[in-house]
Amino acid sequence: MYILSTLPMITTFVWIVFSLVLIILPQVHATGTPADTQLASIVDFNQALGQETPAQFASQNLQNAMHTKNVTVDPVVKDPALQALEDERYFQGALGSYIIDVYNKPGYTTGLSQDSSHLIHFLTLGKELSIRPSMIYVALRLFNNKMKGCEVIDDAAILQIVQAAPSLLSPYFLQSPDAQLYDLAFIKRHLHDMLFNRFTEHLRLPQQDPNMLIAHLTQDLVAQYEQEMTRMQKQAQHEAARERLRTLLIRFFELSLNKCIWNPTAPHLIWPSFKTLAEGFEVLARSGVIDQMDDLDDLYWSLVHRFCFFLDLYGSALPLSVYEEIESNLTDKNIFFLEYKEQDEGILTKKETLAEALILGRTRAYAYANNGIISLPVGSKKADGQASIQVMARAA
Repeated sequence: MYILSTLPMITTFVWIVFSLVLIILPQVHATGTPADTQLASIVDFNQALGQETPAQFASQNLQNAMHTKNVTVDPVVKDPALQALEDERYFQGALGSYIIDVYNKPGYTTGLSQDSSHLIHFLTLGKELSIRPSMIYVALRLFNNKMKGCEVIDDAAILQIVQAAPSLLSPYFLQSPDAQLYDLAFIKRHLHDMLFNRFTEHLRLPQQDPNMLIAHLTQDLVAQYEQEMTRMQKQAQHEAARERLRTLLIRFFELSLNKCIWNPTAPHLIWPSFKTLAEGFEVLARSGVIDQMDDLDDLYWSLVHRFCFFLDLYGSALPLSVYEEIESNLTDKNIFFLEYKEQDEGILTKKETLAEALILGRTRAYAYANNGIISLPVGSKKADGQASIQVMARAA
């Protein structure tokens, strides 16, 4: 009876000690986990390069090319872990085939700068197969590095990715049921049940050596600790892979925006494209793909600065109706992100930065439309500090 009366006190003491061990020891074992995950991904990726390749290139639907591979479909329901392993091998094989047959082809950089459907196909395949974030990271990193070789990137190619990304990538950033590293409530309940069962069993067997009770309790505690440590290590690895994917995705969009160019021969599509890109980044934030306001604000700044640069290059060739539409939207406060308070105090706002570029661009467009003159005022980027120049842009 004395043992039963002190059971709650013993349970609380053991729970406290066990919780402290769980909190302290993972910090000792955490070193090297992200690197190990990255190394495993690279090794798996390198092993996939020698597999067979589809025969077509670029214009063929890449997803269809993947499914032309000799894949045996087993109708028998397999173990989920085994099925996941086979799915990852298939994804790695498709990625290796793509590298050999498409990625390394001369001129592919130009095609990628105008059409990002191949990346979308890989993201779609990854979602269908429930591929780990670390494997999606490998694929996205390939496209990111290839786009570094692009001189410019068509706005339509960026729009493809921005519009498809929320549905294809948001599953990788959802909070899993095991997202909490330390579920102390569960640990306390488990310890209480374990101690109660052991003490009850001991009382039913009065001839049992008391040392056996201590030995059994020790074994149970060690088993519970190892189980919880394994769960936390897997969760930590998953979180690290997910954050690396998020960081790479933001870098990918930053790189794309810094090379973005709109088509001056289709002026009616330029401003709608700008607004759609901004709305797409907002959707990415709402879906959890972008989880920091600073990162979202940086993307908005990249978009605004690139659009101002575009106006500086081609502003004189745009019809005045484009400027009128933009100025109307700014006056009516229809561009939501331009109305946000800036993250940094005292700086020129995005709206003011865009308005300055519009004034310069509209002046040059008006001069060109009325007199056939392209004017570069002193202090503009193209003037580079020299006096204004005028170039006749129309044939007499």
